Amino acid sequence: MAILRLENEIMNYAWGSREDIAALQGRPVPSPRPEAELWLGAHPKAPSRVDGRPLDDIIADDPVSALGAAADACNGRLPFLFKLLAAAEPLSLQTHPSRTQARAGYARENAAGVPLDAPDRNYRDDNHKPEIICALSEFWALNGFRPRDELLSLLKAADLVEIAPEIAAFRTGAGPDALRTFFAALMSLPQERITRLNAGLFAAADGGLADHLEGSWLRRVHDRYPHDAAVIAVLLLNLVRLDPGQAMFSSAGKLHAYLSGFCVELMANSDNVLRCGLTPKHVDLDELLATLTFDATPSTVIEPEAGVYAAPTDEFELTGIRVRPEAPWRSTADHGFEILVAVRGEGMLDGENLRSGEALAVTAHHGPYGLTGDLDLFKAEARPDHTRHRAAVNAEMI
Repeated sequence: MAILRLENEIMNYAWGSREDIAALQGRPVPSPRPEAELWLGAHPKAPSRVDGRPLDDIIADDPVSALGAAADACNGRLPFLFKLLAAAEPLSLQTHPSRTQARAGYARENAAGVPLDAPDRNYRDDNHKPEIICALSEFWALNGFRPRDELLSLLKAADLVEIAPEIAAFRTGAGPDALRTFFAALMSLPQERITRLNAGLFAAADGGLADHLEGSWLRRVHDRYPHDAAVIAVLLLNLVRLDPGQAMFSSAGKLHAYLSGFCVELMANSDNVLRCGLTPKHVDLDELLATLTFDATPSTVIEPEAGVYAAPTDEFELTGIRVRPEAPWRSTADHGFEILVAVRGEGMLDGENLRSGEALAVTAHHGPYGLTGDLDLFKAEARPDHTRHRAAVNAEMI
């Protein structure tokens, strides 16, 4: 067990692109079905396979050889899930629980006898899900509540008569509690008020918000979810644009939604999602409010440092790598379990070919390795040993 060629499953969610993943892999475009995510990892829902065998089983055979020093810290399981994500339409507005919340919620629903695949289940596993994305194309997202003054300014420009009492109460309040009360009130509106509110938002897109980027996104989100209370999230949350190579982190409790674009996504090995809206799927408002954080701050765009995208988690690390004929790449000897996915070009990893859209895993036991050729790739590494890692030696980073 050293270098593993991964066979990976594509998730055909309705919001997915029919172009991005197919084009990356050199398949005909458009694809027959929307292709939303390509999963790279060992999550039991859709593990990568090696010669037809699930990656989680392979790691379980010899976790120390696979994961190295990380094996004990992560109980012999790969601590991350790596994805390519292609959004042609907005994803659901959502958050993820902390580790403590996930463990408690998972145990509670198990004790209640809620099946793991039940549509009204909140917790699919017992893990948290911090996540970082890095754009492969222009990428748009909502991430975290806006600063109070900015939010009030947008609400004033929108002139939303239907929720004037709720806005007035929010304006006189202060701090996270006022924002929580305001948000909970909006998400709890009866359907007839939601319908009138969304009509006002749609009108504001061509009126008081016509000169704001939020106006165009209001129209797009409203067209897809005209009866959903969460349409107003376009005004409540930070609207973020990422250029290719820029990244964004979402911590536990941060409300967010990916709106459009193609990216790599790296997260803790979990499928726990608490949805707020912009989806036909289950929404548990009480559980959502119990997990959300209501700190209102600007969203931070992350630029790489020597190719590494800093994220406040010890479980994984994301690195962008550029390999050229005149600039090969070589790893250090003490790397952990790594998955490398090529996003352009073609090259070799210690004799194994690697083309755009393909992925290889390298076990911790393998030791140092090299990359040659002409390709761009992203590397996910298991780093639960509380160290920050700089993997490049004589390398140019994305």
